[in-house]
Order: sequence, then structure tokens, then C-alpha cells
Amino acid sequence: MCEEITNVNGTDFQKNFKISGNPYIFDKDKNDFPAFTPINFERINFIIHHDSNYRPLKEDGSDSISETIKSRIWKDKNIEDYSCDYDDILEVVRVIDRLNSTRQSSLGPKMKKENNQESEIGRKVTAYYISTMKYFYERLKAGDPKLVDEIAKKAISTESIIRAYEMGKIKDLDVNEIKKNPVSRYTFSFASKYCTYMARAIFEKKKGEDGYCIFDKVMCDILPYYAWVYLGNKGDKDDKGAYIREKKRKTDIVGEQQPIPSSKIKSRIKDVFANKNDSKYEDYRNLIDDIIHAAECLYCREYPGKQCHITRKDFDHLLWYYFKGGNPEIERALKLVGKESALLR
Repeated sequence: MCEEITNVNGTDFQKNFKISGNPYIFDKDKNDFPAFTPINFERINFIIHHDSNYRPLKEDGSDSISETIKSRIWKDKNIEDYSCDYDDILEVVRVIDRLNSTRQSSLGPKMKKENNQESEIGRKVTAYYISTMKYFYERLKAGDPKLVDEIAKKAISTESIIRAYEMGKIKDLDVNEIKKNPVSRYTFSFASKYCTYMARAIFEKKKGEDGYCIFDKVMCDILPYYAWVYLGNKGDKDDKGAYIREKKRKTDIVGEQQPIPSSKIKSRIKDVFANKNDSKYEDYRNLIDDIIHAAECLYCREYPGKQCHITRKDFDHLLWYYFKGGNPEIERALKLVGKESALLR
């Protein structure tokens, strides 16, 4: 219930939004970062829709990923029948990996390229693993978070590689070498994107919601700020759920002077949620949902009678597009969190 949302740690960080009133300028929060307002989501979706790098193929908003999914996976739109065919899934894996640069094609730096050409062996192993998952689409429709964890940990593994080889999906592979040097790639980012894009393309219009959200470096880096702003998580040192850490570094040597120790605040989102030994996609998604819920409620409280409905896709679009490209704004945002943190006491 929105009534349960009160001032975060005694401070309403979102009070007095800086509403730009200009269609070309984002509404900002008190720290001059994008605020979660309805018009901001309209702005960012308009920008993405007309950006030549992300421009949809059709007026209905279909892009190359969703088009590939719909043409290869959901061939008959009149029935709920989705392809588990290896070749169809491989094409989806291929386009998601290529457009998102998730490096799913590789088994690892020590593996030889298949047929001495640019290898797709990792993609092939991934596609075969997914094609053999039981009840994949039922679980996807239900928003099962374990799908992401399972694909992330098991898609590119020694067991999956050997199975794909035995079924003739990959060739020219030294199985004995694989057994001697086990392969175990953890592909959390790709897994989150595969489930997200697949669910949105097939189920989004039917359910009116998106069951998954993307994990990538941009989201990983900026989430601590929005967790602090909307949920009050300061990332305290003794808090096991801390989302930031202090990273020691040295400045460049100038002349004969010795390096001066300094520090930099880094995100711990990857450590907390995308840990190979303790994969927690459900908790990651819950964090985003908690931020979204708090943002919706705080907006409604600030502007009585108005509503702000935020989807996971909207959330991802606004933060990713604004902060992408190693934006120095991320470092500024984390410094603000660090000032409030016990890490710097």
C-alpha cells in the first residue's frame, strides 16, 4: 500500500521534483538525476523509438529481437504453441547476443575457435541447453526467476558442451580436453536478457506486464543510487545487503611525488545478486520492484490525484539510456551514497 511509504530515513529525497516543463529536458530529483515521473518515461521511450541505433522495424514498436522471436518461436499467433527447435532458439540466442554484446559465443579464452573461424560454439551450446529445458515456456509465462539462474550457471558448462557435441550440434571439439579442463561460464547478464526479451515478445501484450528485467553493467552500477533515494539503503559497512563498497586506488605519480592514496565508491550489486556461487535473480528483481513501488507511491503523494505507473521495461529504458557509455554521472551518484555511508566514517 502506498500509505505505508513514508519519508526515507527521515528525509524525503524526492520532494519538490524539478519538473522541467520542457519536452526536451528530463525532470530531475533534488540531486539533478532523472526522476521517475510519467513524462520522463514518455520522453525516454520516444527517444529510443527514434534513435537510429535502436529504431524499431515497424510502427508497432517491433525491433529485430522481438521480430526474430515472433518469426522463429511463435509462428502461429492464433495458438499458444512455441518452438523448442534448436535452430529456432539458436537464431534468437544469436541476435540477442550480437545486439547486446554479451559474448555468449565464447566458451572461454582458452578454447579454440571452431573450424578456425569466428566461433559460435558458445551460442550453440547455449541454444541446445535451452532447447532441452523442461516446461520452459510455462515457467517463462509464470515469471519463474530460477530460469535466469539456471541458464546463467548451466548453459555453458562441461556437461552442456559434451551433450551438445554428442548430439552433433558442435564439431571439431576435443572432448578429452574439455574433461581435463572443465568449462563453467557464468552468464547472468545474457540469461536475464534472454528471458526478458522472450517474455516481452510473447507474453507482454497478453498480460499487460513484463515478467523479467535486464541485468547489465549500467543497471549494476547505478542501482545503489536509486535504492538509496527511494528505499533509504545507505550501504552501511555492517549491512550484509550493502550495495556499495569503498575501493582503494592510487593517483598518478606527478614528478617525484609519491602516489596519494584515494578511494572510489563502487557498486556491489553484482557481488550481491550475480554471484556464480549464489545466484539471486529473484532478489535482484525484487529490489527493482521495491524501487518502482516506492517511486510510484512517492510521486502520487507529491501530486495527489495523479498516478505514475512504471513497468520494468520503463525502468530499464530510463536508467540504461541515460547512464550508458561509462557516464561520469554514475560516479557522482555513488559518491552521494558514499557520503551517507558508514563506509566513509
